[in-house]
Amino acid sequence: MRPASFSFKGERGTQFPMFHELQRFVWWLGQGQNSTVVLVLITFWYTFLTHRIMKASTRQAVASFQPALLVCGLSKRDGKPTATYLYVKNLGTQPVVFLDFTVRCSPHGRSSILDRQIRMDDTILSGGDNITLDYDFSDQLSTVQVSSDMCGYHALIVVSDLGRQVVLQYDYFQVSGITMCRLGMPMRVRWKYASRPWRWRYYRFKHWLRIAERLAEWENADAGRRRDNK
Repeated sequence: MRPASFSFKGERGTQFPMFHELQRFVWWLGQGQNSTVVLVLITFWYTFLTHRIMKASTRQAVASFQPALLVCGLSKRDGKPTATYLYVKNLGTQPVVFLDFTVRCSPHGRSSILDRQIRMDDTILSGGDNITLDYDFSDQLSTVQVSSDMCGYHALIVVSDLGRQVVLQYDYFQVSGITMCRLGMPMRVRWKYASRPWRWRYYRFKHWLRIAERLAEWENADAGRRRDNK
């Protein structure tokens, strides 16, 4: 079945092909299978737009609790001249969680010295609060006979929000005083927290093994004393 053929004419009798093509398109939409295809395309476009709106809303919500830190170095204090202090302040209103704090010392002409301070893991810093972190490589530098003035220091601080949805890395370079911020969690830190439950189970199993061995020793000693008394 073909559509009825008619055309519109202008004042001088000229035909307008546009109206004829529009009539053909309307007739094409009237067919059952074609209308289904158009409905599928409209549904796909609507889903695509909804997905983009949802992603924009998610980014806006994530940005509201994204950690914001101020990281800077402090002068060495009296009484402990070999220690270096790092000043960290939470500029946001939401608390942040310290996931990792690592300091790398690079002596001139020597291999780098790494200090992973696990005592800062899972430490919570409230909004507006500050904390002073210290690190000291005097013992290691005295071993390699290098002065602390001939070293470069790089501090890596990995923090996140309480829900651990947004993870930021703060790199502080003491010599230049530059602080850089990056999104994402380092693979080393990701593996550390992924393997933590298994390490807990391992140490718990090892602890129970030691208790079982100690109980077995006590039972053997008690059995020996009983035989001696007999």
